[in-house]
Amino acid sequence: MTVTEAKILTEETVPAYLESHLDKLQDVFPTKDAVLKAKAIQGGNVNYAFCVTCENSGATVFLKQAPEFVAIFGPDGFPLTSDRMQQEIVSTASHAVLCITVMNSLFKNKWR
Repeated sequence: MTVTEAKILTEETVPAYLESHLDKLQDVFPTKDAVLKAKAIQGGNVNYAFCVTCENSGATVFLKQAPEFVAIFGPDGFPLTSDRMQQEIVSTASHAVLCITVMNSLFKNKWR
């Protein structure tokens, strides 16, 4: 499915999007009453990125949306292939494992 402008996340729509997925985010936002606030991260050209903070707990996550086009050009601009997105998914998953390992070793599991 192609991402359309109507489905592009914004600071205003990110909280509702994540709230609809809280069952999958219990490790980060353990309460069903999480009050989420999103702030767009500026500077990228290809993707949309947000820093999302739970006002209840102070927990913060990074959310990235990788549409099938270069973000700065919009849906009618420069397209990107699904092969490129698959490589990005693999890379992000690999980095997530590394980050958890490094953070655990730095803070000896006390950062949670």
